[in-house]
Amino acid sequence: MPLRQLHALPERLETDRLFLRPYRAEDAGWYFAMAQRNRAHLERHESANDIFSIHCEADADAVVRAFARNWLVRSAFPLGVFLRTTEEFVGQIYLGVANESLPALNLGFFADCAHVNQGYLTEATRRAVAFAFDDLGAHRVGLWCDDTNTASRRIAERCGFCLEGHVREDKRHPDDTVTGSLCFGLLREDYRTAVLN
Repeated sequence: MPLRQLHALPERLETDRLFLRPYRAEDAGWYFAMAQRNRAHLERHESANDIFSIHCEADADAVVRAFARNWLVRSAFPLGVFLRTTEEFVGQIYLGVANESLPALNLGFFADCAHVNQGYLTEATRRAVAFAFDDLGAHRVGLWCDDTNTASRRIAERCGFCLEGHVREDKRHPDDTVTGSLCFGLLREDYRTAVLN
């Protein structure tokens, strides 16, 4: 079934420690504060992230409303990641539609600067992968990361993604260093095998 025809999707995904949910208009205030807090933290590996377009609460409002529209029309599935115990924001997962006819999705993520190295992104990514295959009917989920981003590479490997390619020296950073990109993929068959084992 094409993604645009999917009607009933879960509005909350849970793990042992976390829940993931789509963004809402009322998230703009804290999303603005989060964006400002994480600018330096995300500058190296997430320079194209929407948080860098946020300079005031109105900008944050525009971003979270766009996230909500994307979810509604099924063009992307941005998810905030929160602690179940306190509802504190710990990260973000983004599933963007790469090929609707397959369907294929690309997955991205970031951890809030106060919550790195606690396993939250691995836990959230596993749940997002299950959502992609079980609820969205994905045939493939792709994941790209900078070849110097060892944390993202570890998450991809822990979640069963296969390294499919290495694009060498494809971007220049603000500090004038040049790095490449790693391409990971997870197919429905890989996912099924992992779930059954």
